Formats: sequence, C-alpha cells, structure tokens
Amino acid sequence: MLHYVSMRCYSVSVVPIRKEGSEALYLLLRRRGGALDGSWCLISGCIELGETAWRAAVRELKEETGLNPIELYSADTCDQFYDFGKEIVSIIPAFVALLDPSKEVVVDEEHSDHRWCTLQEAQDLVAFGGQRNLIKFVQQEFVDRQPLKTLRIPVVIPEDEPPPFSR
Repeated sequence: MLHYVSMRCYSVSVVPIRKEGSEALYLLLRRRGGALDGSWCLISGCIELGETAWRAAVRELKEETGLNPIELYSADTCDQFYDFGKEIVSIIPAFVALLDPSKEVVVDEEHSDHRWCTLQEAQDLVAFGGQRNLIKFVQQEFVDRQPLKTLRIPVVIPEDEPPPFSR
C-alpha cells in the first residue's frame, strides 16, 4: 500500500534588502528562544486564515522589524523542506522586500538582534541551506539584474501605521 506525503503552504519567507549605492545589504534577524535560539534567519511566518501569501509577507515584515516595504516582489521561487514531525513537504513562497535605508529596524520579541549583511555574510550566517540558496537566487535575479515588472506586487501602506506589537 502506498503512503502519500501531503504538500502544504502555511508560511512565507521574506528576503529584505536595502541598497547602498550599487551594493545590496540583506537583513537577518537572530531568533530568541525555541529550537532556533541564536540562529540568524530571514523573515518568515505563518499565513493566517483568509490571508493571501503576499499580505502575510508584508504583515510578518512589519511585525518582526517594524518596517514596510517600499517595493515588494514575488521572488519567483519557493523554499521547501520535509517536516518529519508533521509528515508534510512544506512549500514556502518567497518574497523580496526592498526597504528604505533611512528607516530603523525595531525587532519584535521573537528576535534578539538584527544585522545588515553583504551577500557573503548573509550566506555564511543563515541557519538553513534553503535560505542560503534563496539569498543567492535573489542576488542573481533582483540585484544583479533588473527584476521583472510582472513580479512586482503593488502594496500601499500608510506611512504612519504603527507596528502591531508593543515593546
């Protein structure tokens, strides 16, 4: 008898970038608590009931950093991994968020620190191979090349909107 592994999309991943001249810097957050305590990671989080993946990406970015994207793109790729505890293959849509370099990062309670990194630093620091591959892909398709206009997601967010968490 065959046993099928389910495929699920329940979370998103966001690659936050700010440009300084011709160089792109990647924002990583250091996890606080849990199994990933101390690990450097990209922005990620669950898609809430009734929420689209891209709206979840914008919400998670705001919750975890206090920032809104000035531009948002579908990364045109997904991260994936086998979750042996849930017996599922998780498919995670990825997004690229271009951020205003003048805005300050305010990390939430799930994180203890943040760091702007070069491509090499980001690849050296992230905990997962899938995230290293994603950062490299984003560098090739969104930094080294002009991103396709069809991948841009129009997002309008009020500038004075407060972060959804309090410190």
